Amino acid sequence: MSAKAPGPGRIGNDQVMKTLIANLEARIRPARNVRRALSLLAFLAGTALAQGSPDCGKFATISTNIGPLCHRVGILPWFVGIPGVWETELRLGVGLDAVRFGYGLPSAYFTNLVAEDSERGLRAFEGISDLDLRKTHASYTSRILGFGDNALSKPRSATGSLGMTADGPRAAALEAVSAYAVYKYIVDGSVVAQTTAPVIFLDQATARWSAIVTDTPRDQQTQPGATITSFAVANLSPDPQSVLIEVYDEFGQLSASVKTRELESGAGGADSGDVYADTLSHVLGINLPVSACYNCTSAPVFRGTVVFEGDKGLIAPVVFRFNGSAVTTVPVKAE
Repeated sequence: MSAKAPGPGRIGNDQVMKTLIANLEARIRPARNVRRALSLLAFLAGTALAQGSPDCGKFATISTNIGPLCHRVGILPWFVGIPGVWETELRLGVGLDAVRFGYGLPSAYFTNLVAEDSERGLRAFEGISDLDLRKTHASYTSRILGFGDNALSKPRSATGSLGMTADGPRAAALEAVSAYAVYKYIVDGSVVAQTTAPVIFLDQATARWSAIVTDTPRDQQTQPGATITSFAVANLSPDPQSVLIEVYDEFGQLSASVKTRELESGAGGADSGDVYADTLSHVLGINLPVSACYNCTSAPVFRGTVVFEGDKGLIAPVVFRFNGSAVTTVPVKAE
């Protein structure tokens, strides 16, 4: 986005500000380099890294500026940051070993996250690559508030997927990592509902996932007490692909199916591809048949299973159930 030309009376102030920024950067840069060096030394000491290649087991071994480390990649299929309404907390933790984390937006987003974390406060960034948790059972929390051009901009609504990496001295360090999101729904400044969903690691991902769902028929979802199923699915394949969505009733009979549009691929690594999100009833475009229920006092609903399947490779889904202001994460199962 091109910068606006300064108006009358602003040129002098702009030049003064540029000079101040240049002088400040000249002072900060050496200090920043020292801090990075100290951080690397501290992380190296925390990993107790042995000479030679680490035992990474099923994980990749990568070369870093502090030596070889084991490398794990994960994806949070969906985050939401709508100022004053929704925010997503990313929570990371380690076991006995030090771990270096990174997380950020896929390269196709062309914007920054506005987040407030437990280490660095409020700021805007595309990604973080040097988040070191060195203490035993250390943890980290970041509140994703929205998108923004810089740390001073007012956050605007943000949704999408988030890539994550974890680097450690051995396979056991990466197996002990915890990574999940907490979604918080806010009304008048107070959290009225929240739910959690795990980061999906690529070593756990498959092309086919399923979840047990409950859904009010589409034409009745505006009524009080309606149950609405929502989902998001991210493409983890190096190729563009569509995702087949199939819905089975409680007896295993196919009730409906549809394909998403083609989802673009990512650039590899922790860079997920396109993400598709919708309510189940909207993407299907029909009323799912209600399940038989005798002596029920609640509104009729469909009960069954939804299956997500990538037509070319790995995907990562997340499923939510909404009922009024309440929201629940529905567990997804790799098949």
